Amino acid sequence: MSRQIHVAVIGAGPAGLAASANALAHGALVTCIDANDQPGGQYWRHRYEQPGQQPDSTGHHDWSTYLSLRKAFDAGQNAGTLTYLPNTQVWMAQQEEDETLTLQLTSATDAGHDAGISTLETDRLVVATGAYDRQIPIPGWDLPGVMTAGAVQALIKGQGVLAGQRVLLAGTGPFLLPVASNVAHAGGKVLGICESADLTGWLSHLKEPLAVPTKGVEGAEYIWDLLRHRIPYKRSTVVTRIHGNDKVEAVSIARTDRTGAIIAGSEERIENVDCVGLGFGFTTQLELLTAFG
Repeated sequence: MSRQIHVAVIGAGPAGLAASANALAHGALVTCIDANDQPGGQYWRHRYEQPGQQPDSTGHHDWSTYLSLRKAFDAGQNAGTLTYLPNTQVWMAQQEEDETLTLQLTSATDAGHDAGISTLETDRLVVATGAYDRQIPIPGWDLPGVMTAGAVQALIKGQGVLAGQRVLLAGTGPFLLPVASNVAHAGGKVLGICESADLTGWLSHLKEPLAVPTKGVEGAEYIWDLLRHRIPYKRSTVVTRIHGNDKVEAVSIARTDRTGAIIAGSEERIENVDCVGLGFGFTTQLELLTAFG
């Protein structure tokens, strides 16, 4: 009788949960390593789960998919075929001569404290580490109150906390829309979304989102939120400077032409800002894959 294949999955977001569920379905033993304290990743980040209660679905899409994947994930834990290691990160991975892989683990939240398992050997490895917000330096971006758009959303989803009462979002990409929606639903005031692109470049790629009708519905919901909460959406607009002494107080913005140059006379200063969320798309976390070549 052949032994069970051991699969290690790094990350417990949508991809990590799906990989774990599929590996379990094919009879593998699974170890899921996650830097967070509970499954869901950034996409399904939610309030801390209470025993005996359903996870909080507030502000989420595709929640039924999450519950389905969690059901398989939890069943694996109960059956002893899945080991979940939360608050744990992989700092090194290497392939041995017999083609097994050795992972070196440490605590993700407690510096200097080892994870419960410091070394893990596995037959197969799935890297599902997701991505993080791409940033561009802006004068004043180091002031308290300036953070990534993802961090603004994470505070709302994970702790139910607003990063500020008067929030300006800036950068580029559709991710700014759900963040604005989250802020508005949590009771904050979104002073505006400054989209640096003019959006005409998206027209040639409309067939991709149209092929996924659920995303079209989701986008319509965000547009309705912008209208309902009277959130200004400024295309071809960038933040030129963030003002403040010991925290964010105001933001200067300006319109740009097709080359990205500031249009003279278009400058505007927005006062009484206590939070700026910046997001210029995402950068995938490829460190482990790069280490493997």
